[in-house]
Amino acid sequence: MLQRLTSVKERHMNPVIIYSATRVLSAIISDFDLKVSKLEDAKILVGFLINSFNKGESSFSDYILAVSFSHVLLIPGLYSYFLSHKGCQVLISIMSRNTKDLQITYYCLLCLWSLSYESDMIELASSSSVS
Repeated sequence: MLQRLTSVKERHMNPVIIYSATRVLSAIISDFDLKVSKLEDAKILVGFLINSFNKGESSFSDYILAVSFSHVLLIPGLYSYFLSHKGCQVLISIMSRNTKDLQITYYCLLCLWSLSYESDMIELASSSSVS
C-alpha cells in the first residue's frame, strides 16, 4: 500500500481514497511490531508527504498531513528524520494557514509535543531557525 501511494501520479488520484489511505496507513505503520520495518516505512511516508507539501502541488489537505504526522511521530527514531527534512517548518506553515481551524491546530500541536521529547527539537525550538 505504501509503494502504491508513493508511486501513483497525483493527478490520477481520487482524493477521498488517497486521504483515507494515508490516514489508515500512518496509523498502521505507527502500530507495527517490527521496529526496523516500521521506521523505514514511516520514513518513506513522511518523506513523501513532506516532499509533496514542499512542491506545492500536493492534493493532501493540511488536515490529512497533520493527522498522518501525529501518528508516525509516535515512532521512536523518526524524530531526527522528521526534523532533518524540515518537518517542523511544514507544521508551522500548516498552522499559519489554518489559524481558525482548531482540529488542524490540535494535531499540529500534538506533533510538536511529540517532538518535544527529542533533544534536537529543544535546540531547534530555542533557535530562530524555526520561523
